[in-house]
Amino acid sequence: MRVLTGESRPRFSANDRTDLAEIAALARRFGFRPILEGATEGWTVADELGRAGATAIVTPRRRSSASERQTSDNGSSIENAAKLHAHGVPVVVVPASRGIVLGGIVGQDLLHLPIEAGFAIRGGLPEQAALESITIEAARVLGVGHREGSVEVGKDAD
Repeated sequence: MRVLTGESRPRFSANDRTDLAEIAALARRFGFRPILEGATEGWTVADELGRAGATAIVTPRRRSSASERQTSDNGSSIENAAKLHAHGVPVVVVPASRGIVLGGIVGQDLLHLPIEAGFAIRGGLPEQAALESITIEAARVLGVGHREGSVEVGKDAD
């Protein structure tokens, strides 16, 4: 009920174009705005995701090969974040590795997030959108955009 009344947003883990299109159709039918984690083939159905009010959490360097058995576009694309953004889908960029490893070069893992944002820019995402994808858009998905994710009067500044 919380999803249908707009109190919360459902989160789906989906990469395949068919799954993403079905989630978009379901969202439009029942009037909710989905959050899609993965969305590797989101670029192939970006218009449908935009109409559904979806938000996509993507890893620009993630690769999946296109299937030669399918006649439609499929697989990953470095332009995924850019195409989603162009169709009005808010994009959140995350690294593939979300932990910090204390072996090797300590702190190297902290570079993964800006590198992912850089790959999104390389794929055509505007620089401002890439910055927002790792700041305010990420805060909005977490439900703390009203107090974190940007520098504004009244927001946390720690």
